[in-house]
Amino acid sequence: MATLGVYGGDEVGAVVYDLGSYSVRCGYAGEDLPKGDIPSYVGVYEEENMDRIDDSTDAKIKKYLIDTSALHVPKEGCEAQTFLRDGMIEDWDLFEKIMDYSYKKYIMSTPELHPVVMSEPAWNQKPLREKTLEVMFEKYGVPAFFLAKNAVLSAFANGRSTGMIFDSGASQSSAVPVLDGFVIPSGIVRSPLAGDFISMQCKGFLEKEQIEVIPTYMIASKEAVKDNDPPKWRKKQNLPKVNDSWHRLMVKDVIQDFQTSVLQIFESAYDENEASIMPMVHYEFPNGYHTDFGADRFRLPEALFNTAMIKGVNPANSLGMANLVQMAANRCDTDLRPQLYGNIIVTGGNSLLNGFIERLTKEIQSKTPPILSRCYASASTIHPEWAELAKKQMKGKDPTTLMWKTHEGISLKPLYTKQDAEKGPYATMYAVRPWTIRQYAGFSTVEESNAFYRANLKAGQQGLSVAFDLATHRGYDSDDKRVEGDVGMAGVAIDSVEDMKALFDGIPLDKISVSMTMNGAVIPIMAMFIVAGEEQNVPVEALSGTIQNDILKEFMVRNTYIYPPAPSMRIIGDIFSYTAKNMPKFNSISISGYHMQEAGANAVLEAAFTLADGIEYCNTGIKAGMNIDDFAPRLSFFWGIGMNFYMEIAKMRAARRLWAELIKERFNPKNPKSCLLRTHCQTSGWSLTEQDPYNNIVRTTIEAMAAIFGGTQSLHTNSFDEALALPSRFSARIARNTQIILQEETGIPKGKTLTFFQVIDPWAGSYAMESLTEDIYQACKEVIAEVDEMGGMAEAVGLGWPKLKIEECAARRQAAIDSGKEVIVGVNKHRLEKEETVDVLVIDNTKVKTSQIKKIKQVRESRSEEASQASLEALEEACRTESGNLLELAVECARNRCTVGEISKAMENVFGRHVAHDRMVSGAYKSEYAQGDDLQVVIDRVEEFLAAEGRRPRILVAKMGQDGHDRGAKVIASGFADLGFDVDVGPLFQTPEEVAQQAVDADVHVVGASSQAAGHRTLIPQLIEELEKKGRPDILVIVGGVIPPQDYDMLREAGVGCIFGPGTKIPNAALEVLNLIQRHLGSANEGTNVPTPGPSTSEMCLDQDLMILNLDEIRDNIHFRDVPRDQDLMILNLDEMKASIHHQRPPSGYTSRREIVGCGDCLIRRLKGSLTDYIPWHPGAVVNLTILQLSAALWSSWNSSSDSSTSLGILTSGDLRPSNTLNLSLIDMGTHSSTAMRAREYSSTPSPYFAPFDVDPGPPFSCSGAA
Repeated sequence: MATLGVYGGDEVGAVVYDLGSYSVRCGYAGEDLPKGDIPSYVGVYEEENMDRIDDSTDAKIKKYLIDTSALHVPKEGCEAQTFLRDGMIEDWDLFEKIMDYSYKKYIMSTPELHPVVMSEPAWNQKPLREKTLEVMFEKYGVPAFFLAKNAVLSAFANGRSTGMIFDSGASQSSAVPVLDGFVIPSGIVRSPLAGDFISMQCKGFLEKEQIEVIPTYMIASKEAVKDNDPPKWRKKQNLPKVNDSWHRLMVKDVIQDFQTSVLQIFESAYDENEASIMPMVHYEFPNGYHTDFGADRFRLPEALFNTAMIKGVNPANSLGMANLVQMAANRCDTDLRPQLYGNIIVTGGNSLLNGFIERLTKEIQSKTPPILSRCYASASTIHPEWAELAKKQMKGKDPTTLMWKTHEGISLKPLYTKQDAEKGPYATMYAVRPWTIRQYAGFSTVEESNAFYRANLKAGQQGLSVAFDLATHRGYDSDDKRVEGDVGMAGVAIDSVEDMKALFDGIPLDKISVSMTMNGAVIPIMAMFIVAGEEQNVPVEALSGTIQNDILKEFMVRNTYIYPPAPSMRIIGDIFSYTAKNMPKFNSISISGYHMQEAGANAVLEAAFTLADGIEYCNTGIKAGMNIDDFAPRLSFFWGIGMNFYMEIAKMRAARRLWAELIKERFNPKNPKSCLLRTHCQTSGWSLTEQDPYNNIVRTTIEAMAAIFGGTQSLHTNSFDEALALPSRFSARIARNTQIILQEETGIPKGKTLTFFQVIDPWAGSYAMESLTEDIYQACKEVIAEVDEMGGMAEAVGLGWPKLKIEECAARRQAAIDSGKEVIVGVNKHRLEKEETVDVLVIDNTKVKTSQIKKIKQVRESRSEEASQASLEALEEACRTESGNLLELAVECARNRCTVGEISKAMENVFGRHVAHDRMVSGAYKSEYAQGDDLQVVIDRVEEFLAAEGRRPRILVAKMGQDGHDRGAKVIASGFADLGFDVDVGPLFQTPEEVAQQAVDADVHVVGASSQAAGHRTLIPQLIEELEKKGRPDILVIVGGVIPPQDYDMLREAGVGCIFGPGTKIPNAALEVLNLIQRHLGSANEGTNVPTPGPSTSEMCLDQDLMILNLDEIRDNIHFRDVPRDQDLMILNLDEMKASIHHQRPPSGYTSRREIVGCGDCLIRRLKGSLTDYIPWHPGAVVNLTILQLSAALWSSWNSSSDSSTSLGILTSGDLRPSNTLNLSLIDMGTHSSTAMRAREYSSTPSPYFAPFDVDPGPPFSCSGAA
């Protein structure tokens, strides 16, 4: 059908009219949007005829209120009338009035110039068709006219000429078969069960509940009231007396909004018990009354599918929605039915009801082979490219319904720019279906968590996100000694299937989507989830949700790994394979950038590393023998959302575009869903401040809006008190309500109680946003190219490059905050004079642990030991032989009641437990810190301490328990080192006893314990006790991290010297620690320290403990990096030095940085015989050794000694390990020659952080007292 014609030499456009029971849409063919959307109802009233001349003229004339604004103005005696009945024109006068109005208001042209295309129902009668032609040709004089069947137009709009068009609108539901563009009249089936019927159901329900429906035209004002309290509203005065029909129409508007906002359809037959535990929906009526609706919101629309729900109706004589389709198909030839069932186009307003299409699909598939039946949502041609995606999400209603007309008469479109396929995973984004409110939570015990989940579902949460405790994350049972302080902290403790069953007790796992944040112990947790579903009578294929399963980021930032990288990647492949085969509704991985952001990554690094991880996982799936389309559609991504509002929106937009390109280029998928980037977001935890914590509510709201504008499909909003402790129930409620307010009051998604400006991507077309998106896109491509050069993300992670990049970002960010370059309100600007006390959640770890241990004992006593051991042996054998699917075998272990720890241990017996070897960033904090006296004051004080004590203040930064969050620890270590401290960084996951031993071995002044997961109440007192047991109560203990102020007194009473919460400036903390050390050492002056004079060098003997060098004689000739030039004396206590380069080698993974500066003769003799035993040649060790060589002869003797342990040649070539670094500088004062020996001459892995000392020999000089 041509849309353009030539009339009188001019090319003109055809006009299109779509007549619907709800509205009449009109516009020009070929344009993206209709010009007008006019209600099908018209207000009709009479008024005096002011032009009456005599009795032959009517005393009154009819007036018509046409279009939305006019129709809703009350008029005396006004009636509401429609020109349609069952979709066919009945009132020709009203029809002509609407046509007249449309030509004048929207077409704005004369009818004679434009051919017209008009829709009609498939069952339109011949006399009515002829009458329509008569009106259009004779009254309007159109040059050409075409009546098109609605069903055929819907089929063509969806690219089909044959199919079943199912329409459920206001007045009726119908199934119309179409073959090659023609309706099959004998197959048409209609039913009055439609929108108006549901409105009647709702009206009756509200009357029964004594909820009065007051239309907006009657309300002058209203007051806010509490839930379920009587409304307080005031009626408008002097309202005209309107006709009942018009009043009923206004009431109907309210009821229709109620049913679209509240009602939901079950995927299967309505069940009262299941409905009672489903999420409730809150709704406020125009008069201000508001309440929650639960099971009734599922019961009311159930009659559409189950006619037995209608009182007084025989189900055998009535048809539900699926029955309409089946009957229409059965009226057609047998050979045609597969084509009809395979192309069911669903349209009409009722299809917008949540769950409508899913239920229809399920019921039709139960009546036919599933492979034959497919339902598709209809779409309109608003925009050719966008509509292709939007039609799959709008569930029948035309996308033009997203248009909104402002009070100024301006039509706002849902889309302003040309769309491409990468716009988002769902074309309509949150404009039609708001994002899922998915709050991450777990409260110590399964019983508490279950109660919390059920309450949240009842209060409006739509999915569950489970937080496990750290013992579970790391694959330990609650009775393991290594997790004494971690059981039930930061999440729920899971030890067996019995715990998992209790966790989801009363929650239908076939209806509620469950997201589980689990990576290290992913195999036992997934297995127990599957078995818990089985024992809830939910088949594995019905389980829906997401498992995080993102192990690469664990090696970079979060650190809750168990096994080394290679077997960990095998585990991911097995989970991909199992879920692709058995769990079609379950997302097998959530690729996380959130934890990278929390560890310090900027937006580019977060996006680039996360997408690179995704590519690596795709490669893993391919290597496991799968096709990209087998698993890519179920991949999901998890972003962190910080306070940089525009950057976060642009990050998500750029990531969607880049991911689609990467998948297309590298894997050539056939399924377009493989290219979609589906996202869950969580607001930043790191941006939350301990100071003035109520400010965090505002921060979280801003971050939530950025996530929504970025197009997230689900969202977790953090609680405001999480910088102080684990979230309380009060703070969790505020966090959840933040999302509910954004969904229901802002107009960002489809409005719940008002009509809003519904826009899919409101930032599209913004010069700033588009430019920023492009910048992030290009920067991410560059980072991913670097990863590719390293051989992929697994190789890059193995080299430690991503981790170092993130830690450098974190150090620079902290320096910017500490120096005031980046403002944090309440922390470095606009601070409160006095902080208010905030109630926080306190968990009794001992009580939780005792309860869990008791339950483990009961499980082990009641199970078949023979069966459990056999299943564990089968799992271990599969790990060893690389055969079988590990998840499948673990499911059998879970059925036999093996515990999380036992399953993890069986795998650990083969794979081993991974130990990280970290390097420390140096220089980033200092270089980023804005110039200021506070930084230099600390540096000067450290140098004074060195002068007074003979060595630098030394700190061991330690992490105890199973908490792997180490951003704070790494930033503190880097910052303190840049300020001049000697810093040792201990391995992760240590016990208090292990940390105490490291502190004693390193002879540190202080241990700095970092706590992020509430384990401090148990672990810190144990650490202090262990130091006392080892005879070193003089080693001080300080604590930093997420520490509730209420715990400060308890920690101080236990012996903690300093406590630092989030927001503490590193220079301030360093100064406080330095003062603490000096007080402990008994210095009379905490400021400048003047060293006590010692014996002159001329009186020195080789065995004395102190060596004093007069630097005045040499300072102008030799420049040491860390020796202050204005210092007269440097005192070296050789006994202290010997202890500081300790005899015992520390555990693997221990990072050391020390600088030994000494006089050659004395130092060499002092260390002669066993130099290698004093220097910690453990993996990653870095030693900076500078020797002042006073006697060439002595040096030559030592260097050529037959004692191999002191031979330089053997020391540097034989004792250095591949990861060791020795920075050695030799100064020969006798011959005034010098050598700076660089690390790369001695190590295959040179350190970029420690350069050799600068040496300038200067003119010859002598040193008095030289041997």
